[in-house]
Amino acid sequence: MKTIFKNQERQSFFEREGYTTFPLLNQDEVKTLLNLYQSLDLESSKRQGFHVVMDNGNKEMVRQVRDKIWQITLPRFDEHLQDYKSHVATFAIKEVGNTGITPPHADWSFVDKEEEGYFSTSCWIALMDMTPENGCMSVVRGGSHKLLNNYRPSPSPQIPVPLGSLAFDIFPYTQTIEMKAGDVLIFDNRTFHASPPNTSSAVRVAAGVGITQKDAQLVHYYVKPDGSLKNLLKYNVDEDFYMKYSNSDLSKLYDEGKLIDGYGTPTELTYEFENISGTEIKEKLLALGNAYDYSMANRLASLFGLAQN
Repeated sequence: MKTIFKNQERQSFFEREGYTTFPLLNQDEVKTLLNLYQSLDLESSKRQGFHVVMDNGNKEMVRQVRDKIWQITLPRFDEHLQDYKSHVATFAIKEVGNTGITPPHADWSFVDKEEEGYFSTSCWIALMDMTPENGCMSVVRGGSHKLLNNYRPSPSPQIPVPLGSLAFDIFPYTQTIEMKAGDVLIFDNRTFHASPPNTSSAVRVAAGVGITQKDAQLVHYYVKPDGSLKNLLKYNVDEDFYMKYSNSDLSKLYDEGKLIDGYGTPTELTYEFENISGTEIKEKLLALGNAYDYSMANRLASLFGLAQN
């Protein structure tokens, strides 16, 4: 794995566990970002569950949010990281509501040559104290970023993924990451992560920043819209790709049978992944050192009326 952390102990922990967390922003910087979020016309009262500003149809606002988050956060990341670049920045919002679960998943593939040690990360910055009650993040520790080696394409929800039917098998094995305002959770985009519903009385807001190695080639894998679900189109992209194409945009494009425009002729690849049963995934998670969280399981069962196994 190619190093990005200046602190070698942190790099080693990240390589082993798939995530790390530490204080990043001071309270003035947190306030500046919260004020920016509150100045946006997002009509949050009409939204449910989890959503990101990056999916908003106002592309100029999306760009302004990205640039302002970069302005505040990148000087702080410079203190902790080396030889890196950022490709996205947005606000990650979880509305109040009992059903707003974000199931365990891995993120899109963002970089080429992961098999050679390149990787991408999501840097999730708490803009308020984060607890299980307001939907804090949780991760599968011990190296879940090493469990699967498939491409992770768009769009969602049309495209089948390895963890799609295993959400409630995996969730009780995640480790809750409670955070103070200004803390950052940096996780490999391959790391299994999730968050419970926000059952507090206030909207939960975080800033999300995508980071990878400075010399990494950004890529995007898009399932060929021919109805077969068997082929991927691999595009070399740049940071502006994510300004033009959100998951919502790509989902609409796919349903219309259209290809991504403006990024040359893609490379066609086979889309395949290992089908894992609930029993198999539980065995793998236990082997990584994860334990069954009865408190989380009971909470999910009460919220969703699930019978526990």
